[in-house]
Amino acid sequence: MLIKSVPCKTFRCKSLIQYINKSKDKAPFAILHNLDAYKDNVKAVTREFVQNGKLIKTRSNTTYFFHEILSLSPSDQDAYPPARMLTILEDLAYVYLEKRGNTALGYGKIEVGKNGNYHVHLIISGNHKATDRKLRLSQADFERVKREVEGYQRLYYPQLEHSLVFAQEKRPSRAIPKTTVAEQQREHRHQSQGKAPPPTRKEEIRAIIEKTLTYATSEQDFIARLKVQNLDAYQRGNTPGVIDRRDGKKYRISTLGLETALRDARQQWTRAPQRKEQERALEMEKVKREMVKPLRFRDDIRQVLTTPATTDPAAMDDDRQAELNELLRHIREKERQTLVKSLNRPP
Repeated sequence: MLIKSVPCKTFRCKSLIQYINKSKDKAPFAILHNLDAYKDNVKAVTREFVQNGKLIKTRSNTTYFFHEILSLSPSDQDAYPPARMLTILEDLAYVYLEKRGNTALGYGKIEVGKNGNYHVHLIISGNHKATDRKLRLSQADFERVKREVEGYQRLYYPQLEHSLVFAQEKRPSRAIPKTTVAEQQREHRHQSQGKAPPPTRKEEIRAIIEKTLTYATSEQDFIARLKVQNLDAYQRGNTPGVIDRRDGKKYRISTLGLETALRDARQQWTRAPQRKEQERALEMEKVKREMVKPLRFRDDIRQVLTTPATTDPAAMDDDRQAELNELLRHIREKERQTLVKSLNRPP
């Protein structure tokens, strides 16, 4: 949701309130925040703002009121039914007022523009209610308020996907290497001669990194394989890259067009240990089932052997191994007793 704030340096709240109520395409209800008026009474609301504004100590460049506009994108006009859109914008306006100035006066009306743009005009007092204390909000705090309101919007009204300001998707990673002007001129010169340009050192390094990502099994393995190729990996903030030990030149992974490939490889490296633990757990369960098949004993013991005790592969090994050892000891004891009985049986 787009939020605009305009400070009013003159004591003319009456004209602003009249402007808020001027349009015919207004919602049938008003937004009343910290006002004693229990209904949409323009005269009563204006009187409260005037009385509260008189408490402000007049100085140069004093802000008496704020005219603020909360606007949804016209592309979201069909996200919900019209009546629902009005209640949604009303809810967002109250959430904004609570975060923007919980102890200030607030009044507003929802309007539907000609292009289907749902928005609300608000007047907010420049001071807190019944006090001369100014409603001060730094730029950083105002930015935080807008982000919190948008977070509320994303959580409860996810279909307003075109009305997001801070949650826009990041620019897609470059899939091709970035080329300089000199490299473009070099390629054009060779093409004009009907020749294929020989690979540059940057292209060679890109091919080396791309191949190394294919065979590396972990971050450490990736770094070690690069060192064999005379390349040193580095990380500067969130920007990974490599240093060519031949001339000490640095190459960013994003400049080489391998940012997505590196991110995908790191995700696979992170999941690899978990897959190994799961494979170990499954292999252990398979061995246990193979051991259980030829044995003839009670079903409850068989069930203990064949049912996993936990879904955590790391915690599974020690506990299940202890159970298995105890049950196998019990089985061997039964077999020994059976053997003794058979030997002591009279012919």
